[in-house]
Amino acid sequence: MESLQELLVEELSDLLSAENQLVKALPKMAKAAEAKSLRAAFEDHLSVTKEQVSRLERVFEELETKAKRKKCKAMEGLIEEGSEIIEKGDASALKDAALIGAAQKVEHLCSHFDIRVRHGPAIRLTGSFCLALLGQPHWSCDSKDDRSEAGLMRF
Repeated sequence: MESLQELLVEELSDLLSAENQLVKALPKMAKAAEAKSLRAAFEDHLSVTKEQVSRLERVFEELETKAKRKKCKAMEGLIEEGSEIIEKGDASALKDAALIGAAQKVEHLCSHFDIRVRHGPAIRLTGSFCLALLGQPHWSCDSKDDRSEAGLMRF
């Protein structure tokens, strides 16, 4: 990397990859959930995650650049863990508990990304215009869009 903008694009690309992977994984987790309330929480989280993807895409438009083609390996590993839970095929409260644990790990990773992107050196030095586009951190309990995350964290 040779500039702060490249650092910012790198960080945002990693976050976009993570969110896109989550968009693909959440419907599978919802389908695997036994409890209706857990299924609904996954479905709610999917809509919030799709909105976050849209916000990130708007940031790239404002930066007049494209996201780098990279895969967030951290999210890939967490989704793989969730897939293993689903593949076991048990329909039970124990499986739901395992799915909740997997979801909480994902939320922890997403909160780490938001903190890193929002408060990292690239943002501090390049300005805060993309913060306005990203809006409220989607994992924070302060946003009215965060019902799904708060619900998953409470399970």
